Amino acid sequence: MPLWIPFLLLTVSIGMIVVVMRQEAFAIQGQHRDFQFIRNQQPYATVALEIAETPEALQQGLMYRKFLAPNTGMLFRFQGEAPRSFWMRNTLISLDMLFLTADGTIITIHEKTQTQSDQSYASTQPAQYGMELPAGTVQALGIRLGDRVLGL
Repeated sequence: MPLWIPFLLLTVSIGMIVVVMRQEAFAIQGQHRDFQFIRNQQPYATVALEIAETPEALQQGLMYRKFLAPNTGMLFRFQGEAPRSFWMRNTLISLDMLFLTADGTIITIHEKTQTQSDQSYASTQPAQYGMELPAGTVQALGIRLGDRVLGL
């Protein structure tokens, strides 16, 4: 057997593992795209978010997920601004939750939420968007109240 065949098989196997890990991170349940955080009109971080906008996706969120890759998460698109709240029932991983206004301004941050809990995590003001990221992301990226997210 030529020496290059084992190398080719190893390369293909690694590529398949990466694809499976990427799919597991998003659980292949919806579209996802990159969003930028900005402060003082300067981008400082990018996250890849699955978009939840159907009633079913908005209700399920990240429940039952066992893994969420760093700098990934879910964006919840609601119709209009209103008081919003999330809970962690059937959510197996701790999250950082953000609530945003129609223009993408972050108005509420809840860090390192309690898994599998009925505790309510509410917006402090009417919000049009919710965002869930792996616990620790807010601290790691330096996300703060008043920052904005582009492209919502």
